[in-house]
Amino acid sequence: MLYSSSRERLRVMIAVTGILLLLLVPMAVLLGRWRAHAERERWRLQIYAQLIEQSDELVYVTTPDATILFANPAVERLTGYSREEIVGNTPRLFKSDRQPDAFYTALWRKVRARKTVRTVLVNRRKDGSLFYESKIISPLVDKTGRVTHLVSVGRDITAEQSRQEREMRLADQLSHHFNNLLSPIINYAEMAADTAEENAQADIRADIEKVLTGANRLRDVLGRISAISLDSCLSQGVQAVGPVVRGIAKIEQQTLPGNVSLSLEMDEDMDAVGVEFDDLALVLSEVIGNGRDAVEGGGQISIKVVMSAFDGDVNCSTCGAALNGEYGDISVTDSGRGMSASEFANAFDPFYSTKQSSKLVGETLGIGLSRVRNRVHANGGHIIVDT
Repeated sequence: MLYSSSRERLRVMIAVTGILLLLLVPMAVLLGRWRAHAERERWRLQIYAQLIEQSDELVYVTTPDATILFANPAVERLTGYSREEIVGNTPRLFKSDRQPDAFYTALWRKVRARKTVRTVLVNRRKDGSLFYESKIISPLVDKTGRVTHLVSVGRDITAEQSRQEREMRLADQLSHHFNNLLSPIINYAEMAADTAEENAQADIRADIEKVLTGANRLRDVLGRISAISLDSCLSQGVQAVGPVVRGIAKIEQQTLPGNVSLSLEMDEDMDAVGVEFDDLALVLSEVIGNGRDAVEGGGQISIKVVMSAFDGDVNCSTCGAALNGEYGDISVTDSGRGMSASEFANAFDPFYSTKQSSKLVGETLGIGLSRVRNRVHANGGHIIVDT
């Protein structure tokens, strides 16, 4: 009886041990997987931390009310402030007087609406000097949709802006030089036209008038280049995209012939997106001017300005880079015939023009689109052409 009871207890113990082993083996496997996952997460976070610390991009994280919690070394290097001076402060520490208060009001309105902001700012270093920063501000939200932090990622574009200013000064000097060379051509052509009229040489006078038309058109182009260059040297700084587009569209509308109409459609959020005034003014003026020439016989030019998101499935027509993220999308379309494949292949080359075969000497310099490309890329943007 005792023997039988002992054997029974032994069987029960063996059974229980087997059940425990069956349970412990999966638990050990799960524990191993958890440890491996935790190690991968720790490694991933360590890599991310190193990337942020060693990046040349300016990265800082703030509370929803803009108190800075973290700033990477790039912020210290560019601004001249130590991390101790930055953390606990707000981005107003870097604020210059180049953007109006209304610009910041619109920017924060968009951030509080949990929208990502892509903008360009003129900020101030600790020593008082200014720098241009292309910036993206992204709100982080929790599962309830509440904004917990703001992440700012910026890039120093001061060098690009300085290069553009040098190019504009050179353009102004060349414009002045060509204008001086053009003056005697116009004067002598006018004298020749008068002589041809006095001698009843109507055919010769008609040909000379074509030369005069082209020369005067070239003088207008040179004057426009000089004016834009002067405005760039007297930079108006960073402004909100919305007011700049509305202002330029109003000015350009007055220069269009009566048979060409100009329409504008714009997202109200563009009042919170910043851009260098001179760059956007030049780009819009050049592109609208191209549209005016394309519909010379009459037609429609349309401007549409919205925020657009891209996920890498669209490429820049000039540099080939894939577009990723949210951009201020400024589209200018016209009802003209468009460009042929050969015209498009050369459209952004300096001094190339589809009007080179025109009899109007000097009708165009062919530098407009090349300047548009340079200005857009200098501001971190891209160009998409559909023709």
